[in-house]
Amino acid sequence: MRTFFWPGMSLAMLLATAASTAFAQAPAFPEAPAFPEIVDVAQAAEAEPKPEAETQEPSVPEVPDPESAPVDAAAPEKAPAEAAPPEAAPADAAAEEAPSAAPRAQDAPAADAAEPMAPRRIPRKPPAPAGGTGPDEYDPRNSQKSAPAPAAEPEAAPEPHTFAQAADACLTGQCAGCWCECCECASGPMIVAGVDAMLMRPHFSEAIAFAEGQLSPANIITITGKELEFDYEATVRARIGYQMSDTARELRFTYWRFRGDVEVDGVAQAGRFIVDPFGNAVAPGGALVLAIPPTALPAGDRIQTRALVETNVYDLEQYSTILCTGDTSLTWSAGVRIADIDQYYESLVTLGPAFFARGDFSVDFIGAGPRLGLEGRRYVDPCRRLSVFAKSAGSLLVGNYEVASSNTNVGLGGTRFEQVASLTRTIPVLDAEIGASWQANDAWTLSAGWQFQGWFDFGTSGGTFAGLFNGLDDSNIMSFDGLFLGADFRF
Repeated sequence: MRTFFWPGMSLAMLLATAASTAFAQAPAFPEAPAFPEIVDVAQAAEAEPKPEAETQEPSVPEVPDPESAPVDAAAPEKAPAEAAPPEAAPADAAAEEAPSAAPRAQDAPAADAAEPMAPRRIPRKPPAPAGGTGPDEYDPRNSQKSAPAPAAEPEAAPEPHTFAQAADACLTGQCAGCWCECCECASGPMIVAGVDAMLMRPHFSEAIAFAEGQLSPANIITITGKELEFDYEATVRARIGYQMSDTARELRFTYWRFRGDVEVDGVAQAGRFIVDPFGNAVAPGGALVLAIPPTALPAGDRIQTRALVETNVYDLEQYSTILCTGDTSLTWSAGVRIADIDQYYESLVTLGPAFFARGDFSVDFIGAGPRLGLEGRRYVDPCRRLSVFAKSAGSLLVGNYEVASSNTNVGLGGTRFEQVASLTRTIPVLDAEIGASWQANDAWTLSAGWQFQGWFDFGTSGGTFAGLFNGLDDSNIMSFDGLFLGADFRF
């Protein structure tokens, strides 16, 4: 028994000593790095004083490179890769480590693929759900770059419902709805062309075709002037303009042509007589004899008169808006007007089928001068599509005024009398319009209204009427009035 015991004990002690020596020489397992404490960076930044230099982003603690770290001479050599540690790492720890390694590999600088990744010292959580911080923002609370947030759709500016809100939107460049189509913040150079279909009628403060007298049994003479009454004539006014990039200004050219005429006839009747402005008479029996005033004139038995007015007006103006609120705009204009005005009157007296007397009177004026205007507009709805307006303008034309008259009377020997004068005359002109307009869309605008024009020193034709009729007019105005329907197109 003793023979087997001692040798066995000696063998066991030898094996134990060898095992202890091998374990002591084995490489020690690296110590697991301690996880740093997660601190709220926002709170820490508020607590610590901020340096003057630029604020740095929170930095990740540097991990020493195992190859660059100094090697302890007493430390044993590393075990080969095949030698596994006696105890395997827990499965749940490896699973937690796997999803966080991929983002870290994207942030780390490029390195040799065969080189092992350095151990991390900042814990990471799974990626944040959609709608978190931006892809390039660093979130220290979860130490993870969040998924990119979807682009938010811009909210449309609310459409103004009142004039004040609409004006504010126009001034701040936040147009919405129909305002963006018609308010002043809609800019861009464009051409504006328009035409007005008009029904205009001329008036003269003294336009007498002839004077008609009546002799009563009581020897009382009553003389009445027969006026030249023009009818409404269709005419056209055209315009074309260039609207600047700033829509408050527009350069516009306008042309208006009018031509109107009228005829007034008379015949001799018992107890009545007719005298034209040149003194030619129409009376029964071929003679006009009056006791008071003493009158003895040869006469025809029929009279025909005709009057004609023709205008060609050219305006070149610049329009500038000086006031624009939500419901009101005020625009002034300045430019030049050129006018060519022709007037003509003739009287033809016959005796039976034969010619008896004829008188002619004509005026021709060509002049130019400055023109100033003002337009006020009131919008009825916040979208500024329907509006009412009033315009006024004045011109002062200086030009050549030529007047000519002639008369031939067979009863007075058939002698022709003529008179011609050429003068420099200043003609004041006043215009006024009232109406309404409707902007159908971005291109078309329709308008309608009434227009008035007054041309001073153009209203009388003169005449003597053989001393039997005296003109009572002292205003001397040629005027026009009538309806207009207009359309403007922008392109």
